[in-house]
Amino acid sequence: MKTIVPLVLLAVVACGPAATPEAKGPDDASGEDAAVTGEDDGAAAGAGGAAAGEDAAAAEDAPASPGAACLKKAGSRITPNVVSTRATLRHILVKHAELEGVPASITRTREEACLRAEEALEKMKAGAEFVDLVAEYSDEEGAAERKGEIGDMWKKDAKPDFASAAFVLKPQQVSHVVETSEGFHIIMRTK
Repeated sequence: MKTIVPLVLLAVVACGPAATPEAKGPDDASGEDAAVTGEDDGAAAGAGGAAAGEDAAAAEDAPASPGAACLKKAGSRITPNVVSTRATLRHILVKHAELEGVPASITRTREEACLRAEEALEKMKAGAEFVDLVAEYSDEEGAAERKGEIGDMWKKDAKPDFASAAFVLKPQQVSHVVETSEGFHIIMRTK
């Protein structure tokens, strides 16, 4: 079964909460983890009894839209627990018009691309197959035919932001939405 691993990276965007399609809740003792040191989805205002002034400041800093919330997470950090330095990977890549060299047919904004990738991740959590989502959502040329396969990759050969997300995954785990200089990825480690 697929396991979604929470990742929030510096210069990497994580959008939406992580969960497994077969989520068992907080009592699940599966041992799956990622060391998150930034704020998570529910931690922005602090837990239990934040002062009224802190609540007002948090409200002022609140993103105006879901897309802005997705992009706001770009500054969060994790302490990576590298699982391995070599992995076999698949991904869904959602591009936007602000990237260099994207086809003129891609007109979505960066925010819209983040939300599109988040939508694909939500469908996966609801039980959709990764390869079907690749065909529906990935903007990478040939991705549907390859079923999103990137193949065998060494950590040292990957861009740092992609590697920080991909190499903390265990086999069959899937990352949050991750932003790189190519667009927004959902990464699955297959081996």
